[in-house]
Amino acid sequence: RGAVESLVKAMNSAQQASAVWFPSRAPRSLMPESARTFRASDGSALGCCVAGSSDAKVVVVHWGGNAELAARSLDGPWRRWVGSGLVRAVFVDYRGYGWSEGRPLVSRLWDDVRDL
Repeated sequence: RGAVESLVKAMNSAQQASAVWFPSRAPRSLMPESARTFRASDGSALGCCVAGSSDAKVVVVHWGGNAELAARSLDGPWRRWVGSGLVRAVFVDYRGYGWSEGRPLVSRLWDDVRDL
């Protein structure tokens, strides 16, 4: 546990952030209809794309990889699962990616998922 906390702290430092994160930016106006913006508990606006029914039994939250955008995940293998009606997928852009505000922080990921 201590090693993981130390790693997260190191990744959050300004010096290390440039070595870990490679943000792709995109204006909200270029995103698909499924694009949404939600407010995290710290007030930051975060971008995401939602696919599937709100009645689905399973909700999958997917954070894109480095230099990816949530909207690009819509055409991936998720399409079959979402099409089955069993899965609702939420593709979220890291802070500082897509049209999300702020800078990416590993330590904020869990809080951001809860805020969805």
